[in-house]
Amino acid sequence: MAGKSCLGSLYRENKKPVAASAFLVAAALLFTASIVIHVASPHFRQLWTYMNHHVDGTACSECANSLVPVPKATRFHISNYGFPGPVPWEWIRAHVRDEFTLGGRIQVRDLFFNTDALDSGAKPYVWVNEKIDRLASFARARKARFGSYGRNCTTAFFQAFDKYSIKDKKVLVIGSQLPWVESICLGFDASTITTVDFNKPIASHPKLRQLLVDELEEINDTWDVAVSFSSLEHDGLGRYGDPMNPNGDLDRMQKIKGLLKPGGLLFLGVPVGNDTLLYNAHRIYGPIRMPLLLSGWKLLGVFGVTSLEQLYRENLTGEIVQPVMVLTME
Repeated sequence: MAGKSCLGSLYRENKKPVAASAFLVAAALLFTASIVIHVASPHFRQLWTYMNHHVDGTACSECANSLVPVPKATRFHISNYGFPGPVPWEWIRAHVRDEFTLGGRIQVRDLFFNTDALDSGAKPYVWVNEKIDRLASFARARKARFGSYGRNCTTAFFQAFDKYSIKDKKVLVIGSQLPWVESICLGFDASTITTVDFNKPIASHPKLRQLLVDELEEINDTWDVAVSFSSLEHDGLGRYGDPMNPNGDLDRMQKIKGLLKPGGLLFLGVPVGNDTLLYNAHRIYGPIRMPLLLSGWKLLGVFGVTSLEQLYRENLTGEIVQPVMVLTME
């Protein structure tokens, strides 16, 4: 209604029909363009509403209901704040920014990605059986000549699986685009491996199964082991079109508990160092946020570094260092 009243006021003040006609034509063109964008991009539609009403960090009655936390009683989905990412930092309301930074205790640096892995047009990854088996043979021989994050990370998994065996265990891999973790699990004789991701890869290996997140919600299954490497630090930041949630990573860690059998193990890798939110790329976990992430979990071991505390002290530049932590439920 505000748009109509403004238009009427301007039209009454501008008595010349030419000026009024020019204004109406411009308004019509702008309206048409907005409709095209509105239909073409549901994400942009929500962001446009958010930007127009919340740039100043204040709330309004028109969209308050869609921008408050909406809990979901599901096995794996995290609660969401009613709108998907990516959302520029400047568009987020002040009190929600405080939640992301734990009241300003965590520094924020800009590293923004305007991507959307949830786009229906996103192409799935295709995993080739021969390559998976070749990488598994490397893992069986403890040859760390592969891995999406370098040899140090691959070696850390070798050390962790040597101490905490996954032989004949059912393994759930959370968040995976390339099958390097799955190949390591095969090399260490896991019985079956299920991968869950928002963008389900295509594979036909007899020991591998792939699930979309929504598909995981529909099955009643538990696993002996869960593996998540370079995944949870993204949860809730909206980088991949996922729902915005300042505590998405913390929620996800609690959800994983319901996917494990009693006594099950979680092999977890996230960036460790000085507490930082590189928005919207990822988080770096330090002495402030790491205890929150590991709440309700018992840390059995850390592989790839001497200790987490060492990284807290020494990794102050934002370098991506991701040791493998072995956890079990308290």
